Amino acid sequence: MRKALESAVSGGVTDAVASLFEDQLERDHIGSLLLERAIDDWPLLDGSYPIDIVPAVRAWVGEIYAPPGPDGTTDPADRHDPLVVALCVGILEQIRREAVRGEHALAEMWSDFLAEADLDKLGPKRQSDYWNPDTTTASFVGRDDELRQLAKTLESGDGIARIQSVRGFGGIGKTRLALAYADRYRDRYPDGRIFYDFQSYSGDHAPQSVDQALLQILPTVTEQISAEQVSRLSPAERLSAWRAYTAGRRLLMVWDNIRNLNQIAELLVRGEPNCATIITSRDYIELSSDNSPLTLDALDDPSAVALFSQVAGSGHDCKLIEKIVEADFRIPVLVEFHALQIRERYRSLEEIASDVESVPFDESLDVQRQLFDRFDGSYRNLSGDQQYALRVFGAHPGYAPTAGSLSAALGCDIREAHQLMDELMKAGFARRFFHSVEISDPSLRSYSSHDSLRDYAYFQSERSGEILAVQDSLANYYAERLQSFRPWSEATRMWFLAEVDNVSNSFHLVEPGSRAQLMDTLDMAISRFNHPASFASESAGRTLHWRISRGASEYGDWPSSD
Repeated sequence: MRKALESAVSGGVTDAVASLFEDQLERDHIGSLLLERAIDDWPLLDGSYPIDIVPAVRAWVGEIYAPPGPDGTTDPADRHDPLVVALCVGILEQIRREAVRGEHALAEMWSDFLAEADLDKLGPKRQSDYWNPDTTTASFVGRDDELRQLAKTLESGDGIARIQSVRGFGGIGKTRLALAYADRYRDRYPDGRIFYDFQSYSGDHAPQSVDQALLQILPTVTEQISAEQVSRLSPAERLSAWRAYTAGRRLLMVWDNIRNLNQIAELLVRGEPNCATIITSRDYIELSSDNSPLTLDALDDPSAVALFSQVAGSGHDCKLIEKIVEADFRIPVLVEFHALQIRERYRSLEEIASDVESVPFDESLDVQRQLFDRFDGSYRNLSGDQQYALRVFGAHPGYAPTAGSLSAALGCDIREAHQLMDELMKAGFARRFFHSVEISDPSLRSYSSHDSLRDYAYFQSERSGEILAVQDSLANYYAERLQSFRPWSEATRMWFLAEVDNVSNSFHLVEPGSRAQLMDTLDMAISRFNHPASFASESAGRTLHWRISRGASEYGDWPSSD
């Protein structure tokens, strides 16, 4: 047991300094200062218990910050000191790992700690789920076998958390399956559910990062860390807060649209036996030799017909529906797309059936191009203005473009932008996006779409040679808005909430020669955020600056930002 405890403390030190210090020499220096004390004087090896780890570590860190006073003692470090927090999290994590793996020498110590600790006071409590997927399970049908397989894989056991990846091409229903499981088995996870879309297949902008995810997730799922406090933490501290939050809990996590496991490795919870994680991806993600992805295929005939009828409504010609879903290869995104047009009375069953049946199957084309061929008929049915609006929508680098930014790129007023987007929604190409807070400003009305439909819209814009012109128009629009910021106003706060991701993606994609000028504009806006009266001097401005400047390493010619 003593040897395991020595290993846990030294391993916790290694993890803590690695999370806080980038420079290897600095890591080695701080680590050696902590561990140069005699082993019998290390926290927990000096007779203290895990429940008392905070005061023990505070005293330990205090000794490396200042020499002992006349009485041979030093003042303890602040309990919120980043090194204190990282060491406590790191050591407890090492104890927990040993308790559930290997020889389990520290299992009794960890069990006693959990019994004594009031985890709601030691760490952040759950406030609510972070659960805002841009879709619902209202039209989920079939997939009974896949749901059973997912439930069996994710059932707790063997002292480790369960993780399952769900694989398939865009539009096959991966996200819907994960959400259906989350709804059906919600009682398994009384401590909450977390859903985050990493947008790895959305247009040409960079996927969301782990730190971007934590900036949004942590203030929602915990009530002891505000958004402002989360923005002040370093990325390593946010990870420590995440690990502290997940420890000892029963959570379901859905990480949506992931390209590879390294993208979210730091978020994965592997040692909590009552936690489960679902990863959705278009790529093959194998978690281990005995845990292959759950690969989705097209719906069976009855399920595809049921999905169409559920979206379109009852009373339609069953023979025509069967022809449409067969021509749509029983792929959910296509079936729903055409069913929505019937519900909105945008086209007739006969029109759609004639349209999709006229598109021959070409086995030389990939799945995405086959999908595009079946969107073409609906695209041709749009007016010239509606087609242009769809192409601008596709070229917009934001996940949820606002009416204000779309009107700037389209060269029209807000009212006309609303009308064009409403027409695209009737045609099935777009849908409303609702933010986590209610936003009444008409210019901030936001729109989204399924990734496959946005990909199609982007393809049309690219084929028309309009991508760069749209992106430059958006960068100029956002630069003008940043110049006129009044950060202390409620209107600006709402604008920021709706546009921050759109701004950052637009700045990343603008032509290289314009970046320095735009960065100067951004710096001016941030200086206004730092105004004492600003609603977000410590959160919104810093977050915006961080999100945009993170592109510096990718593009190479931006000013460095702290």
